[in-house]
Amino acid sequence: MRRKIQLALLSLSILALAGCGDRIDVEDATLALLYGMELEDDHLNIYEMNPVFNKNAEKKYEMYKVSTDTTRHARPIFNSKMNGQLVTGKVQVLMFSNDMLEKEGIMPYLDSLYRDAKNAANMRLITVKGSVSSILNSEFKDKPILPTYLTNLIDVGKRTNQAAFVTDQEFHTQAFEKGITPAITEIQKKEENIQISGSSLLDNRGKYRASLSRRESAFMVMLQRKANMPLSITLTMPTEFKRPSLLKNISGKDFITMTVFNTKRKVKTRFSQGQFAFDVHLKMEVAIEERTFEANIDNELRNFTRVLNEQIKKELDALLEKIRQNKLDPIGFGIYARAFCYPEWKKVKDNWPETFAEAKVNIYPDITIRDHGVTE
Repeated sequence: MRRKIQLALLSLSILALAGCGDRIDVEDATLALLYGMELEDDHLNIYEMNPVFNKNAEKKYEMYKVSTDTTRHARPIFNSKMNGQLVTGKVQVLMFSNDMLEKEGIMPYLDSLYRDAKNAANMRLITVKGSVSSILNSEFKDKPILPTYLTNLIDVGKRTNQAAFVTDQEFHTQAFEKGITPAITEIQKKEENIQISGSSLLDNRGKYRASLSRRESAFMVMLQRKANMPLSITLTMPTEFKRPSLLKNISGKDFITMTVFNTKRKVKTRFSQGQFAFDVHLKMEVAIEERTFEANIDNELRNFTRVLNEQIKKELDALLEKIRQNKLDPIGFGIYARAFCYPEWKKVKDNWPETFAEAKVNIYPDITIRDHGVTE
């Protein structure tokens, strides 16, 4: 009997511990879906956007703005204006103005997001070319509410390799990993829509250093082994392929579009003569989807493949040169340096991006054409 009483008391204690003392009813909550930050006269402007669940409301969303010094201090100010208590566990998009990243970097403003377990762990981080307010004040009659529109836009960009894709948790890993530097999605406002412009490359403090176009971003995610297949690439063919053709376009240039449906990357790392060196062997299986010139691919396969390898290598070399000039390493060569040359890595780990700027990187594309269409 005594044992039964003890078990009953223990069960009651467990039930009490499992209670939801801090729960918020849905009707009493404001579900934030989007956060935006930018600097104005050295003050931090934070924007919040949430849906409105009221059939009588003219707008289907609300936007609030506060000027403050820290992200955490903004919450009670938001609550003083809202119809319900702010809940951030459903935030889908966290955006920063490009100017803010150039001046400050974003690491100081992310601290409270990582400390509070109730915050969403899968927020998509993006930068805006221009002001955040210009994006948030946009009204597109043929689009869903802005948080949904931006979420879909970023996800499509990820699936089609238009830009780097990173969540707040992934950004935390990249920022504190000394062998890599962060890269996030970059967007800009057009007249009738919002467009992914490419990727923003940041240093480990989250400060803006350079931008990559959508094309450069596609090559970057391929080198990162994060590309979603198939990946479509259009190349300009050199003069040796210029010949009279009914397929030639008005400008007289020759183009070929290939779809990459499989890649294998192998990185060889070494340290010699006081310098890190990386040999990147990139095997690519492709299908020819389009060409604007006459060619018998079967008869000229070897020469054709050679030219494609040269064109791809030229673009990859230009990308790597741009990255190293800005003293960045979004691809993560530092992780290979630590794994295979640890004694030398240990000496330079605290300034790896600067060391990588002096490293040698050799790219060796190896294209295999598996298919060139059903009709010649």
